[in-house]
Amino acid sequence: MLDRRCIFLDTFTDPTFASVSSAEIGFGISSATALKVGLAELGFSIVEVRKNVSADLSKLNWIYECYQQVHALRPRQHDVVIIFHSLVHFPGEIRRLINHHTKHGCPILAYAHGSHWDPTDSIRSQSSPRLLLQDLANLLTSERLLLVSRFYYDKLRTHLLPLGSLIQDRFEDVARVVGLPIDTDSIDRVRPSPSRSKGDLGSAVQVLFNHALRRPKRPDIALAVMEKVLSDPQNCIFHITRSLHPEEQAVEATLRDIAARYPGRVMHHGTLSLNEYYKLLWGCDIQFSTAEWPAPNFRIQIILS
Repeated sequence: MLDRRCIFLDTFTDPTFASVSSAEIGFGISSATALKVGLAELGFSIVEVRKNVSADLSKLNWIYECYQQVHALRPRQHDVVIIFHSLVHFPGEIRRLINHHTKHGCPILAYAHGSHWDPTDSIRSQSSPRLLLQDLANLLTSERLLLVSRFYYDKLRTHLLPLGSLIQDRFEDVARVVGLPIDTDSIDRVRPSPSRSKGDLGSAVQVLFNHALRRPKRPDIALAVMEKVLSDPQNCIFHITRSLHPEEQAVEATLRDIAARYPGRVMHHGTLSLNEYYKLLWGCDIQFSTAEWPAPNFRIQIILS
């Protein structure tokens, strides 16, 4: 019996945790781990295409080295390739490498997170302008396009409609809503005992804001909500877990002003390691989001809370 390999291409992750991208310091690690564990439990032989990440290796060089590793693996027709996700490793490039080794290729499953075709994903258009048509190829090259929610599916479908039936039919043929797995095993490993459920956080209601304070996450709304809640005499503490982006000076000024007016009730932790973040999750009572991409974020955060 042939050994059917599952060649898994991880996303780039930042070993310094200085990145503002949740793919590089958050879900790109935790969700990928959960995916690989689940696939292994189903009997797949997982081959990780993931070069050692270091502060000395640029993201671009890391991607090129991963492509070299895919080439060295010589994908076969009975293998399957999973790309997590399709804006780091482009499915079109992976398809070209696979075709080099087999005339028939092998199935490619690509998880998509963000796209120029999703108008709520302003980070994508800001960081990688003029890649609209490249994103179209990223979405439609694979045998299966894995999406996080029906909300995202409908957004993409609506904005692909003007391109005509050829594109629309291809999208409907390959796109599947599968959700995004969460590495609950790692979260549960740092769960405190019932007698110490909130640790050192005390008796106040602890509220966690889940995102970086960047424009696509609507920090203006988040800070307005915080200020309104803090103005109530009820005992409540807000936690922010991401470093402020240099471009968000107005946000930083507002945050400092609120923190000064309500001393001890706004905790800005900076970017935490995953274990530190999981521990904080267990100590908080409420987690909230004001991101422009509401449906999947809401679902994920309710589970984490």
